[in-house]
Amino acid sequence: MSLRLSNLSILMFTATLSASWSLSAAHALTSPYKSTVEGLSYGNTHEIAPRVFRGSEPGHKVQELVDFGITDVLIFKRDARGEVARQIQALRDAGFKARQIHHLPMPWKDIDDEVSVCEHIVDGLALIHKVSASPRRQLYFHCTVGEDRTGLLAALIRQLAQGWTAEQAFQDEMCRHGYEAGNPRKPSFVVQAIRDHLTPIYAKLQILIGRGELNWGNLDRNLCSQLPDMHVSRARLPLCR
Repeated sequence: MSLRLSNLSILMFTATLSASWSLSAAHALTSPYKSTVEGLSYGNTHEIAPRVFRGSEPGHKVQELVDFGITDVLIFKRDARGEVARQIQALRDAGFKARQIHHLPMPWKDIDDEVSVCEHIVDGLALIHKVSASPRRQLYFHCTVGEDRTGLLAALIRQLAQGWTAEQAFQDEMCRHGYEAGNPRKPSFVVQAIRDHLTPIYAKLQILIGRGELNWGNLDRNLCSQLPDMHVSRARLPLCR
């Protein structure tokens, strides 16, 4: 009986410790990279194309987007704890219309459907292409910390719209702004999850780009159906230097 109580106590302590760690981690979800855009104070905010800005989630400072003149917001993340719904409401309260708020539930781990994730990426690119074609519109896109999912999307814009090489986009846009191990403060389990789930999709998209099938003039989500049949060796996955 005492042994059972002892085991139960250990389990309860472990659960409490895990919950406490998760809560602390949730409060620590900020990027160490500063904004390079005057007027937008969110961490890791940078202009990657005319009137197109990447960064971390705005939190309670949504008014900065209004004051800066942002017309469109792309939320590039899943709603893990109701934070997406709260941000959408905050944006509506700040004056954004529903058509100006775009949500693509992009995951960063536990990816079991590469096709749908690829479709989110291509849909995000298509939206940015459409907005950037209008001189009257400005778009801000983000995930949580603005490093991994946001970095992947930003790198593809650099490649497809600006002619960067795959290596240049990976190192100078993704790693430089905290993708995967590019952020030395990122917990190792997060780095590993990104490497296991997100980076292989990026590598497979490079195959489509290399074939000339995916380009700035052809952002066709139907191309994503090819991903499950592609094989990319782990040894060939790009790594942050």
